[in-house]
Amino acid sequence: MKRSLAIFSLFLSITAAAKNVDFKLEAVPLPRAISMIYDEVLEQPYMLDPKLASDTRLISFHTTEKQDFNEFITRYFENMNIKVYEKKGVTYIAHIEPKPVKIVKRSFVYNPIHRDVEYLASFVQGGDGIVSASGDKLVYYGTQEDINRVKNVLQSVDTKTKEVVVTGYLFEVQTEERQGSGINFLAKLLSGKLGISIGTKQNYENFITINAGNLDAMIELFREDTHFRVISSPTLRVKSGSTGNFSVGSDVPVLSNVTYQDTRAVQSIEYRSSGVIFEITPIIKTQAIDLKIQQQLSNFVKTDTGVNQSPTLLKRDLVTDVSVKNGDVIVLGGLAENKVNKGETGLSFLPKGWFTGNSSSNSKTDIILLLQIKEI
Repeated sequence: MKRSLAIFSLFLSITAAAKNVDFKLEAVPLPRAISMIYDEVLEQPYMLDPKLASDTRLISFHTTEKQDFNEFITRYFENMNIKVYEKKGVTYIAHIEPKPVKIVKRSFVYNPIHRDVEYLASFVQGGDGIVSASGDKLVYYGTQEDINRVKNVLQSVDTKTKEVVVTGYLFEVQTEERQGSGINFLAKLLSGKLGISIGTKQNYENFITINAGNLDAMIELFREDTHFRVISSPTLRVKSGSTGNFSVGSDVPVLSNVTYQDTRAVQSIEYRSSGVIFEITPIIKTQAIDLKIQQQLSNFVKTDTGVNQSPTLLKRDLVTDVSVKNGDVIVLGGLAENKVNKGETGLSFLPKGWFTGNSSSNSKTDIILLLQIKEI
């Protein structure tokens, strides 16, 4: 009894009918609490459901003389799915299986405003709901709570896609070996002109960024120089996250798979692109635009080994990721071809070796890409 007093504070003021009791329990295990209530307070015989004998839930409450103790205990236990009833002078305390909660689900149909259904579906996946993203409608099947969550998410992500306009100029730059790379030559040409300052510490072996440059004025400057030849001048409008492509070249037929029809071999042909090929994928952020750029220079030559009837593709490929501000101009190089020209000078009517000389010159051809990115 002394140990029980250490667990709870008990203050009794029992009337003759034991209906009103000042009684307090704090974190007492359920079987022990029932024993104290019916043995020591109410002094009534009781039968405890075996399922409740091992119940580890803790009981905490406080009643005063103002409450009907029997009604209070009955209501308290009902909230715990425990039924209290009396039969032939014995109080029965039984476990009640709680009724399963009926989960109501319904369908919610959403018509996309700006984004496609596949994009929107990726944000509302998860939980117990089912998402259907086929066709031009998004259908969600779930509880009302889940549907409210989905509505809030869709309202936030179904926004107009940002776009950029990419203006490009593709140049072929021919320089001599002593003049360095094409992009080096271009940097020297730009430095100090049109208000552009390119520091000597900047590494412009294959990349230059010019903040808010005047692209049209730069192009006119290059047109006046004989080292530069315009190959192409595309303009692309690309959505954020999408890929834009432009190419200058040709599609060349090459041999593909061999199939058999009635034991007769049929050679299939496929067309592959060659030339100057660029792919641009912009990602628009709050204060910057990330660009993934793939630059390829390729051409087909006659095959000396392998399948002689099919040409060989020679290509130089460059992939880079850059981050620019709105309106910046970037210069991208790195695809170069060196040529060595050799010749012999002399008088044609004299024997070979008389008053003759040899000459050679090294020239370099660079492909330079100028891009200006502007957010719409």
